[in-house]
This record gives sequence, structure tokens and C-alpha cells, in this order.
Amino acid sequence: MLLFVGLIFINPWLESLDAQWVPCTVTSAEAATASGGGRTARTSRPMVKIQTQQCGEVGIFNEITSENQQQIASELKPGQTYEFEMGWLSQRAAAGIWVFDWMFDPEATAFRTL
Repeated sequence: MLLFVGLIFINPWLESLDAQWVPCTVTSAEAATASGGGRTARTSRPMVKIQTQQCGEVGIFNEITSENQQQIASELKPGQTYEFEMGWLSQRAAAGIWVFDWMFDPEATAFRTL
């Protein structure tokens, strides 16, 4: 239990390390809402949820609003390969080598056409 709690607090630090551009081929992209919080406080925030061939499901939250999320999702064309900027933890989760990938989906801070 202590290890699990420790990982929750260390995840942001691990994610801040060594950001790199990772190529992934998009299979679908959609506007979505991420939910989180505890038993008494629930939060939700807009995101773009992207399914890819090489990286699994990738989420983008950075600069995503409910006003622009549909437009950004429509920019990501199925079959097209993009580079997604990911931190250290997301890179490992996308590659399937992070031991706790069941508790952490990769997140990208930006994307660009390859």
C-alpha cells in the first residue's frame, strides 16, 4: 500500500524528466472528459483521447479546453503518424515497459506531424 501511495506522489516528478518526441500512428482521436478526485471531491477536465498503434491510448490535456477539444481531435487523422511529446513516465508506459502501466496511461504535452 505504501508503495502505491508513493508512486502516486512521485509520478509528476518522473513525468517531468527527459521529455522527448515519440512517433505513434493514430487509429482514432476523440474529444473526451477525464474524471478524477477522491470520494468527496470529483473533478473533470477536457482532453483529447488518442488511440495509436505503437503507443496505445495517449491523452492530451495541455491547453485543451471544452471549446477547442473537438477541433484538435479532428486534426489527428487516422493512419497518419505524429510525434507526441512525452515525459519519462509516459514514454515507458507507451512502450509497455513501465511496471505499473495499468495505473498510468501515456500523456502528451504536444503533437506534430512527422
